[in-house]
Amino acid sequence: MFSDNRNGGKLNRLDISTGQITTFYQSPKAIQYPMFSADGKRVVFSEESIVANLWETKLTALHENSVESTVTPKKLALSSSGVERQPAYSPDGRKLAFLSDRNGEMQLWIADDEQLIPAPMLPKGAIIDSFSWSPDNQQLVIATKDKALLRYQLTTQTIDELLHEQSAAFPIYAHDGLKLYFSSDKSGQWEIWSFNLQNGKTQQVTTSGGYQVKLAADDTTMYITKYDQTGIWQYDLKTGVENEIIADLARTTQYTLCDNALYYEKQVMTGDVWQYSVTDNHTQLAFTLPRKTQISFDVTPNCQKMAFAYQEDLQADIVELSWNE
Repeated sequence: MFSDNRNGGKLNRLDISTGQITTFYQSPKAIQYPMFSADGKRVVFSEESIVANLWETKLTALHENSVESTVTPKKLALSSSGVERQPAYSPDGRKLAFLSDRNGEMQLWIADDEQLIPAPMLPKGAIIDSFSWSPDNQQLVIATKDKALLRYQLTTQTIDELLHEQSAAFPIYAHDGLKLYFSSDKSGQWEIWSFNLQNGKTQQVTTSGGYQVKLAADDTTMYITKYDQTGIWQYDLKTGVENEIIADLARTTQYTLCDNALYYEKQVMTGDVWQYSVTDNHTQLAFTLPRKTQISFDVTPNCQKMAFAYQEDLQADIVELSWNE
């Protein structure tokens, strides 16, 4: 017996002798810790309901190692009673992309001042892992949990596959719109690769590791994490020279780049976002929540505001199912 929480919660049963998997209970809530009774005719588990909404806060009142006390976050009107996460501002700052399960399944949504629309559902079974905007604000590139690379066209409301020959994760557009950068383990370890949108050719960029990637505005410098090493690294695309600029950060650390500053979490489940200046190597606290929690965030292109999602409420019930066979 095991649970599958990719879309709501499924309770599955595996027949060890045949390998057949059957789903016999579906819940809109996540299912955790299923356990059989001694006679095998009952199963008990936890159903968890999480509320995570989108908030926005100003970042214009930073002081030395502190945050001005008068800066108060506000909940965005587009929030629902479900789970919202991974906010991402468009390059012009006028749209916000995010994931939401308000329709029963986790789906990509786009909001601006006038409307809130869902992206088309992905091919059956595909789950969004990460996504980023194109420079013209009209497309998003999407990496799925099975490491496929898709492109969502806002004007036509269509999704097409970009890359299927190799695994791809954490894609971003180059600022000229002609190329994508992403990570892949095609070479045997996770490295940064490029994908030419004009001719469809891929090329390995790094050779000493690369996992997540952010690109400076001049398209000549990358900021990367590595799969088997901690820290954020600065990588020169012209010379191939790299150096570690922030130490002791996990490969899955959330971070973003705005002008000449990196915004990142030092540790998960703290509710703190820190700012690192690339020009003078200065670090200061940019934002903190009153309680420890996991957050996902993005900074506006003008570096004036931050959108973030965090877990506001968690409720759980114990459920027992029984059957006769």
